[in-house]
Amino acid sequence: ANLLMAHVTAFYDCYRAEGGEFYAYPDYFAFQGTAPLANYGMLDISPEHKLVEAGPDPNDMLRAITDRGANILVVPDSEPVEYDPDPVALPSAQRNISRCYAYAFNGTVDRANIVIRCDASPLDDWVESAFECLEEGSELQAHASSWLEACRSGEALEQSYRRIDLDEALSKLSSGIPLAAMPA
Repeated sequence: ANLLMAHVTAFYDCYRAEGGEFYAYPDYFAFQGTAPLANYGMLDISPEHKLVEAGPDPNDMLRAITDRGANILVVPDSEPVEYDPDPVALPSAQRNISRCYAYAFNGTVDRANIVIRCDASPLDDWVESAFECLEEGSELQAHASSWLEACRSGEALEQSYRRIDLDEALSKLSSGIPLAAMPA
């Protein structure tokens, strides 16, 4: 959430610097392996067509990402999975994706090289609204509950991330946990 909101803030800062009125949402996407889709509108992944049900197959996920021209990929820090990448989508990803990050639902990744700290409120409420559509008892609901508990344990929310290469990021596409992608 912190990394996404840092990019959202930078997006709007650039628009404001240009001056004048504007109506825009950043072209950020949340790729999700299963339905129902979590709604990240409160985190400015909006309108709803930017919430993409890509399915659990890594190649379907890869095609969904490359079809949208993403430059930055944020993936869960899950166990790598081997698969045969789509021969058209892989070169597209190699040409276009310039940065990749791993995140953890608990907010702390091993070997972190980026740490972002911000006030927990109102970010905790925004993330809670994204989790409202998740099925009770599901794996994602369990992650959501632990995330909110950790987030609300203090006044500040600190999360860490690890910069990873594209090959590692692509090996984590089949986790079924939402990933984010955005233009640089």
